[in-house]
Amino acid sequence: MKICNHPFVIIDEWENLVKTAEHTNNEKLLQWFTPVIQSIKNEERENNGNGQETVKFQSIKHSNKLRVLIYLIQSLVYTNRESMLIFSQSIKTLNMIEGVCLRYSQGKNPITVLRIDGSYGPQKREEKIRQFMESGEPGIFVLSTRACCEAINLTKATRVVLFDVCWNPCHDEQAICRAHRIGQKKKVFIYRLVAEGTMEERVFARQVGKKSMSNRVVSNEKQLTKIKKNVMNKLFLYNDDDTK
Repeated sequence: MKICNHPFVIIDEWENLVKTAEHTNNEKLLQWFTPVIQSIKNEERENNGNGQETVKFQSIKHSNKLRVLIYLIQSLVYTNRESMLIFSQSIKTLNMIEGVCLRYSQGKNPITVLRIDGSYGPQKREEKIRQFMESGEPGIFVLSTRACCEAINLTKATRVVLFDVCWNPCHDEQAICRAHRIGQKKKVFIYRLVAEGTMEERVFARQVGKKSMSNRVVSNEKQLTKIKKNVMNKLFLYNDDDTK
């Protein structure tokens, strides 16, 4: 599902697929998607300042999610001076988002851009959290959904963006609770970015189903005890009627 974020994040996997294409049944996929990958690879890659590679700003045209995210950053953080948390499960996606956000970290209206993922130790995590919370400027915190969904208090933020979807709805809910928790005195707004007509949309639908099942268990209503095989198979099929 990483491709729903940006084709850039699967370039390495794509190159491996090309090498083995003659031994698989992926010829049609290669024929359709190769021009997109080649277009991105032809655009010069750049360094985001931390030794991590990221796509150039022009490559936003390949991702509607990034377009929406940039609009949110411009209107809410850069203009309204609010702080924002951005969660993703993919390290490459975090690299890409961080690179985009750093473009707004300087200028006449500077903002703080920080990041935490699974590679950060306890001391470094604490330092980043303190820097975010104590900064007098509005900030953007780029966070790993799985590594930062618990035991972190980020009540300075009033906007939370879930850039992708996790199979386990608990991870997303706990990520939201980094800002919407005890000590928060302002309203918190949540933005879920889901690619319509993709596997990601189906996974989000399963999240809603799991949440409904959980509510039934807690309220002692009639429970759904198992998922039928044909229901699971439908996750991999696309039908225009599903999006109407």
